This record gives sequence, C-alpha cells and structure tokens, in this order.
Amino acid sequence: MKLTATTEKFVLHWGEMGTKWGIHRTVAVLRECVSGARQEGDPAVTKRLRELCEFVELMSGWYGQMRKLPPSGWKSVANMGGSVGKLLGLKR
Repeated sequence: MKLTATTEKFVLHWGEMGTKWGIHRTVAVLRECVSGARQEGDPAVTKRLRELCEFVELMSGWYGQMRKLPPSGWKSVANMGGSVGKLLGLKR
C-alpha cells in the first residue's frame, strides 16, 4: 500500500505521541497532518485525520470531566459500555 507523505509522517510519529508528548502537542500534530493532507489533495486521508483529531479532543475533554467524579462514578460510566448508545436511542 502506497502512503501519502502526510500519512507516512503521521504513522511514524503516532507511536511517540502518547508516550512522550502531552495531549495538546498530539492534537497540534494531528492538525498539522490534516493541513498537509488537505494540501496534498487527499480528501479521504484529510477526512480520517480530521475525525481522529476531533475524537482525541473530545476524549480529552471527557477525561477531564471524568476525573472530577469519584472512582465509583467513572467505573459505572465505563461499565455501561455500549448500553449508553441504547440509552440515547442510537442504533449501531
């Protein structure tokens, strides 16, 4: 499989992000990759990277909210798993 330069850059740096960098730098690199993919004219890669960036930002915010709960609270939320979708009326 041939990777675009942006995709290759992202793949090479992904392993380093979680262990060496904080979440803000990770999001900054993701945004840079989105910009690079857009400049290369690769809409599929641009879309995937943009969705990944949005997901990381969303989970970072969610984590901040969960940290405010006592452990029993976030454990209850985590144990709900896929039941949350049913509760919200979402279909798979």
